[in-house]
Formats: sequence, C-alpha cells, structure tokens
Amino acid sequence: MTSAPLLNRAAIALGANLGDTIATLNSAIAVLAQHPTITLISRSSWYQTAAIGPPQPDYINGCIVIETDLEPQELLTLLLTTEDQLVGCVRSVGERER
Repeated sequence: MTSAPLLNRAAIALGANLGDTIATLNSAIAVLAQHPTITLISRSSWYQTAAIGPPQPDYINGCIVIETDLEPQELLTLLLTTEDQLVGCVRSVGERER
C-alpha cells in the first residue's frame, strides 16, 4: 500500500509595479496553479501600496495559499523561475522596480 505524499501549505506574497501589474500577477498565479504538484487553495484581493526606496511606481500586492509536495528549496526555485520567465527580474539590487 502506497501512502499519499505529505503536502505542505505555503503562503506566497506577490507584488509588481511595472507594466500591466495585475495581468502579470494573474499570469503568475495561473502558471503556479497549472503546476502538477501545486494546488491553489486561496488568494487575496489586490492591494496598492507605496514603494519604499528610490522613486518608483506604487506596487500591487497580494497573496496566495497553496498546497504542494515540493520541498522549500524546490518551491523557491520554481517561484524564481516563474518570475524570471514572466518579467525577467534581475535581483542585483534590493529596492527596485519589478
């Protein structure tokens, strides 16, 4: 008898402040929800918040809750890869547009 994989629940913060931010964030959620080892449990509303640091546009922020059997490092790699594929984010500077 094979037991079901142990699922981990994770809350993932999402945010963007360049281009069509809501479309980009919705695309990110769609990509993650289509992943074979991720189940989307819930999502928040979108919230506009002022950027901190150098002058830049306000952010649109939200959160999703997922269940997955991915290990934390595997999930982080998937999130960073998804971000890079959607917006080509460069993480060389902390407080910058993305």
